Amino acid sequence: MRSRTQAGYLELVLLGVLWGSIGVIIEPIRVGAAGIALVRTATGCLLALAYMLLRRRVARLRLRRSAWLLIADGVLLAVHWTLMFEAFKRLSVGTAILLVFIGPVLVAVGAWPLLRERVETRTIGALAVSLGGMALIAIPAWEVQDPAGVVYALLSAVAFAMVVLANKRLTAIYEPATILVWQLGVAALAVAPVALTGTLDGFGEALPRLLMLGALHTAAAGFIYFAAVRVVKVQHVGVLTYLEPATAIAYAWIFLS
Repeated sequence: MRSRTQAGYLELVLLGVLWGSIGVIIEPIRVGAAGIALVRTATGCLLALAYMLLRRRVARLRLRRSAWLLIADGVLLAVHWTLMFEAFKRLSVGTAILLVFIGPVLVAVGAWPLLRERVETRTIGALAVSLGGMALIAIPAWEVQDPAGVVYALLSAVAFAMVVLANKRLTAIYEPATILVWQLGVAALAVAPVALTGTLDGFGEALPRLLMLGALHTAAAGFIYFAAVRVVKVQHVGVLTYLEPATAIAYAWIFLS
């Protein structure tokens, strides 16, 4: 079990590096935030469902305990991604990241009352150092041309924390593929009405990037993420999440100047 827990930490580190590239990938995309979220969630859901079909595990998709939480998790994920993508489009990458990634701090705050997980002193220290480091990097380039972007980023942070806390509880009930199918499927349905009323300008050009987000950053990464969350304390998941914004700023500096 100890070796599996250690592997879970390593997996979260690798995912943080992978997810850090999302900002750079979507930066040139002209499709609206809801459209990006729709393609990402739908692609991830279909691939997870295909996995269940190939492994003949469709019966495991049946809802059991905490079905309401699984459905709510999908809605919250749609809210988080849509607001985050909108914030990326309205703010500089550094500004958006700093605000969105207040979320891990909220995860630690909710760990005890919602999951009865005692928050460790080292977690508080790690979060303080991480958030402070992010601020030192982002504040020199701070610019708020669109105040609505700030609101979207902060609301995305709240939704992010709720998703992470819900994910931790769900991993004790459902296997990763089951969570992915329901979470991403519900998220796709939730965001579809908004996405389908938007413009399709630039959709064809953006499709390869969107499919990559759905296949690699969502489906493949989702399997790894839920397997890791099952064995790693949720407060530690929050701390390791800061690898995503740290690498995102590095990617933005390298590829976007």
